[in-house]
Amino acid sequence: MKSTNSREEVITALRGLQFGVKEDSLEILVMKHPVDPYLPWCVFEFTILEGVHVRMEINSSGYTITRASVESSNSPAAVTHFEQVVKKMLLEYHGSLDSVMAKVSPQFSRRFGSVKATKQTEYLECYR
Repeated sequence: MKSTNSREEVITALRGLQFGVKEDSLEILVMKHPVDPYLPWCVFEFTILEGVHVRMEINSSGYTITRASVESSNSPAAVTHFEQVVKKMLLEYHGSLDSVMAKVSPQFSRRFGSVKATKQTEYLECYR
């Protein structure tokens, strides 16, 4: 989702994101109309299901993770995921929120995939 999309589309995408992140972790820090193509017009934070806290920004180039940290250093799986996956994605731009989430959170992908498959099944059953 690039800056040409409306704020309403971003809000809809963020609402859809809530089922794939830790409960009550989504926080929108900045939401304004895109004016300068180089400045972020939306900044938000959340914790992925793997236990890594992420800050994302949206500007004319797309979605990017600008900061990330392990929620609990007592979780070896979270530390490993941070080092092997999330850290490598810092400042990398993506065209959509779904593409970032698919790459940064395997658990999100599994949940999203199962929801998508269920919706497709329901859709097909309507034509029987």
